[in-house]
Amino acid sequence: MIANGFQKKLLFSPDEIDVFKQTISEQIDRVATALSGPFEYSEPGLSIFERLETLAKKDPSYATIMYHAICGDLQRDPRIHQLITHSKLRLSAEELIGQKIETGTVRVRCNIPSLENARQRWHSDVVLMNGQNCSKIKVACWIPLQDVDNDNGTMEIVHQSFNSPFPHTEENGQFIIPEESLQQFQKETIIASAGNCVFIDRFTPHQSIPNKSPYVRWSIVVWFRTA
Repeated sequence: MIANGFQKKLLFSPDEIDVFKQTISEQIDRVATALSGPFEYSEPGLSIFERLETLAKKDPSYATIMYHAICGDLQRDPRIHQLITHSKLRLSAEELIGQKIETGTVRVRCNIPSLENARQRWHSDVVLMNGQNCSKIKVACWIPLQDVDNDNGTMEIVHQSFNSPFPHTEENGQFIIPEESLQQFQKETIIASAGNCVFIDRFTPHQSIPNKSPYVRWSIVVWFRTA
């Protein structure tokens, strides 16, 4: 259990963050090339922080397809997948939870201002204690790829650790914690720089807040499990 639900630590160099951003850029190109529309329609001249938002404004359906294809498969790239064995990340996680990590899962996430329905609502990383793989998650590691604050869709976290998960309900394909269940708890929005990692206790509720900026907020999440 992590005291107060989360902890922030600077772990990644600018060069490492640049590699992650380049990997995402290349994946956007691959997905755009695989779709039936012309590649130029995907706005290849824009950065990863502008591209999907520009697409979402002109063609939300196309942008949604791009979003799911990019975030659903990018973890297979070795430059992203290697985070599971990243020595500084694993060591920091093990020190926090006091246990040896067995394995992990990694995913890329983004918060697109014009795709509000894709935003992650209140949830915890362990929903049910049923002995399956997800119940063995001990800590989540949230790695923003740019500076994040209250304007560009950072994360909001309940400032407390818990001994079990809150009840979740299913809504639009997401398992969420109803907001009224969390009204009594202190919350904090995360202000962080690229290179920071936010370690989140497995039962601590968190969500992405609305992105009020004109730019996509990108992050990588690693979930570590014990045996």
